[in-house]
Amino acid sequence: MSENMEIERRFLLRPMKGRKLIASCCPEAERYRLRQYYLYPSKEGELVRYRRIGTECYKTIKSGQGLVRREEETRVPCEEFKRFRPLHRGREIVKDRYRFSLEGQAYELDCFRGTLKGLGILETEFPTVEAARNFTLPELFRPWLVEEVTEDPRFNNASLCMAKQIPSLRGRCRPMELCPWMGTDELITVVLRRLVQRLGEAAERLGKGEDPEALHDFRVALRRLRVWLGEC
Repeated sequence: MSENMEIERRFLLRPMKGRKLIASCCPEAERYRLRQYYLYPSKEGELVRYRRIGTECYKTIKSGQGLVRREEETRVPCEEFKRFRPLHRGREIVKDRYRFSLEGQAYELDCFRGTLKGLGILETEFPTVEAARNFTLPELFRPWLVEEVTEDPRFNNASLCMAKQIPSLRGRCRPMELCPWMGTDELITVVLRRLVQRLGEAAERLGKGEDPEALHDFRVALRRLRVWLGEC
């Protein structure tokens, strides 16, 4: 049995095939399939997680949230994994994990399957809180990054097992791209923002009086925006 404090930062990435990112940074990464589930929390707020990796099974007791959490892990017979499986809360989580090192730092990339397909979370652990706070995500990951979710409890696995879909970033991150994790209202917001942006660009060109197509583009953008507003 091992007990330690887990000091970890987590980053939400854009939907992708994990092997595509791995091929660009560390083609020799280790890949394996994880199956895990959670039991209902105790009165003390501790969570019990059972995980299967190939032919090996583990029981982990977790407590705490955010950057620093307590974790106690024990390898158990897979019969125990099967025995408690019917008692799990929410759904079982299935994901492919890629483990690799870059510039001396170890990373784990989780690519979720099933209902959470499209969700990718990059994790990296640290020996101290100071090291975690001083860490800067390498530029290599920047094109894939949506935002850090270390302090967002909706993106921890215990919450994801209860989620019906990938959590929305509404009110905190409004990307201009249409992405699978968005809710319906957020998709509508992005489309409307695009239409308003095009209307503004056409109005600016029209004001300069240098583009003969500006008036046509302005009318088209305005008409499309009115149609959308009429439907909302």
